[in-house]
Amino acid sequence: MPSPAASHSSASIRKRRNGLTPACEPCRKAKVRCDYSPLGTLCSRCRKRKTSEKCIFLEAPMTRQYREVSNAPGASLPPPKCSSLPRNGSTALSPSSAICSLNGSISRKAAGPSGFLGQTSFSATIHVHDGDDDESCDECENSNSIYAMDPAEVTMGLNVLRVLPGYDDCQTVLKKYLEGPCEVGFLKPSIQNVLDSLFATYGSHLKEPRTDSELEEMSEAITRKSVEVLVLSDGAPGWIAAFSGTNTRWESMGILLAALASGVLAVHDREFMRLGLSSRFTEKKKAVLAIKEGVELCLELCRHNLNTLICHLLYKNLLLETVLHGDSSLSVWRLHHDLVAVASAIGLHLGVTLRTEIRKRLSASCFWSDKELAMFTGRPPAWSHRYHSCPLPYDVSDEALIEGGERLKQELSELDENGWNTKGEIHDSTTSRTMVLTAMLIDEIMEIFLGNSCQWSMERVRGLKVKAFETYSKIPHILQVTKESLKLVKDDIKMWKLMFMRLDYLRMQFLLERLSVERGGESKQKLVDVAREIVDMIVFLWLERDRTGHRHYDYDYIIMCFGMPSTGILCTELLKQFKQPNAVDVKMPVSEVVQNLSLMIGFLDWTKPTAGNYKLCQRMSQVVKKVLDQVFAPSEQKDGALESEVLSTSDTMTDLLSFDDLDDFEWLSSIDWGRGPYIDMIHLN
Repeated sequence: MPSPAASHSSASIRKRRNGLTPACEPCRKAKVRCDYSPLGTLCSRCRKRKTSEKCIFLEAPMTRQYREVSNAPGASLPPPKCSSLPRNGSTALSPSSAICSLNGSISRKAAGPSGFLGQTSFSATIHVHDGDDDESCDECENSNSIYAMDPAEVTMGLNVLRVLPGYDDCQTVLKKYLEGPCEVGFLKPSIQNVLDSLFATYGSHLKEPRTDSELEEMSEAITRKSVEVLVLSDGAPGWIAAFSGTNTRWESMGILLAALASGVLAVHDREFMRLGLSSRFTEKKKAVLAIKEGVELCLELCRHNLNTLICHLLYKNLLLETVLHGDSSLSVWRLHHDLVAVASAIGLHLGVTLRTEIRKRLSASCFWSDKELAMFTGRPPAWSHRYHSCPLPYDVSDEALIEGGERLKQELSELDENGWNTKGEIHDSTTSRTMVLTAMLIDEIMEIFLGNSCQWSMERVRGLKVKAFETYSKIPHILQVTKESLKLVKDDIKMWKLMFMRLDYLRMQFLLERLSVERGGESKQKLVDVAREIVDMIVFLWLERDRTGHRHYDYDYIIMCFGMPSTGILCTELLKQFKQPNAVDVKMPVSEVVQNLSLMIGFLDWTKPTAGNYKLCQRMSQVVKKVLDQVFAPSEQKDGALESEVLSTSDTMTDLLSFDDLDDFEWLSSIDWGRGPYIDMIHLN
């Protein structure tokens, strides 16, 4: 960092990458344009205010570890020196023992940072915002308040550390998690490093039996570190070290706990009983819920921070919420919008540089999650493709990103003209790239489904069909993926990734064909063909469930998101072929459909009660069973059963079972899956 005396030489004031001259410290903090010229001595603002001693330029103004609080020239805070917490094992903390003196207080953003400000913001005309002002600083700065450590925060941190499993349990469940398909938005080795460095740094505090006094001291140290501005370096070692070891923050603690919770979900019930966690929690789900409470406490402790780590923590917490409480729950919808708000506030929707590959992946995860949840609930997305300009991540391995140097250059040079690796590998970055491309197309499709009438045109639907095919044609091997080819893939993780890339493409085709039939009046043949392939793929997943045991906790979501819409179309056509055989213009192998629908019932009934979407799966199972009963029951029994249903159910269920009008696709939507007479009829609790 240059000295103030040297900072006014024309040679020392380097222009930013966007070609603009940087601002002096007072102008930068006030977010106003600085008119300093190398030919002058002061900017006009500092000259008018008679603050010549403050008109200085810092080479990296946002990377100071502690912020200035004095108006005296050059005065700054030394590292804070807080009194130690009482080591008496009590969870109740006295204010005098936890609050630092003013001179040693921790700089904190009391109202939170403002975050990214775009070109239409209130300050756009007086301050040129540059998203790359300081790429090494990952947190937005707000430098006008001092906040003393709150004893309540130390207590919250204590409760977080109480739910942290022992070292052996952590290693076991984290291994299960890291063996999963991918860690999108974060580097896998970094999570392992956070765990190892945590126990290496605070081993004496975490040794068994743990005491509250030791955990309080550890909580205070992590809290003190968490209020510092997060500075991430270019290289992988420095990037990981910024939030691990002695630099452990509540953001990284939360990310670690979220990974452990997912790992516990992946552990088989019998294996869970061999863990030390089983002595504290009688059921696996109770352990996951307890760890998730720790994740939410970490989010509360980071409520004043705004950086990529907190965004990733929100993303992982959202995924856990969907697993535990179902994708249609209100809590998931609220958490989802928190995630999108933070993602846009830190500028993840904007273009970034090669140094920020992790930001690209995190942006991909948030953008895709927005479309996935919006499509599941049929609600408008919160993040439009029209505001997403972040480039795709490079299709390189995590190992190359961490190692850098020649290995990274080699992998980059081997990418094809579209940016995909040419070795047939399915990296985590490959998944991230596909997620972005899929989400962009899904967002346009959702505009037609949910937007006003101006969004609809058959030409646009046909154009999206072509665009989807051309987009996926550039992704190696995806269009050639079949059930038979998946059986030949020896690597289970690669098989999982390929299958879901294929399912994403089929789901897009399914939605576009629905539009063609419902609004364009085209034949249902292509729609039925796509629905058959999707159901066949879902059944394949269940039959091959031994190969994907690490993701059984996702099965209820998969079958509801991919399987239910396609199953509804097949049920409709199956009933038409039996009730109105002369009016059918769609060719469908009835035997294959009946077999797959029967297997779908088995899949739905196999779902465990602990699954977040368990009740939805049970209701869907009842629907499919009644359809098959209608098809195969003798005619006289059909009439009697239908008459009985009319007497005992509402008009909605009568319409469902009579299928007098099967062309409007409303029969499945007419069921209120959350409440109503249908639940009472099938006696679900």
